[in-house]
Amino acid sequence: AAQAEALGLLELQAKCGAPLDALLAQRVRARGLGPEERSSVAALLEGVSRRQGRIDARLRAAGVTPAPRSRLLASLRLSDGGAGDGGDCGVGLPEQTTAAERRWLSSLSPPLEGAEMDAASRLECPSWAWERFRAAYGDGVDAELRAL
Repeated sequence: AAQAEALGLLELQAKCGAPLDALLAQRVRARGLGPEERSSVAALLEGVSRRQGRIDARLRAAGVTPAPRSRLLASLRLSDGGAGDGGDCGVGLPEQTTAAERRWLSSLSPPLEGAEMDAASRLECPSWAWERFRAAYGDGVDAELRAL
């Protein structure tokens, strides 16, 4: 249930651009989610949103278009030690994955961050800001962005 709620909120956020915390608060009120379910949904959302740059880089490397569902599935897969059955908050991968999803998911294994990953993705810096940070901090851009 938490995965379905999280996916619905990620899809809604992709359409309307509203902050996830505001969408979650609205969903909690509208559906009467209890504190435990709210916490599980919030943890899933945080797992995707705080690591989206790295998740998107891993998805693109696997030939998968980053989208709400692929991001959530990749987040679950990459956060559980690779077994595919633990995931964020102890929640495993949904049983309703397609054969194509299972194929690309099986190609992903932790850690989330890889040596081949570009610096902007590794540091979770949006593409629109990367060149400005590099120009401002030069060789120190890694340290500066990690300090944020």
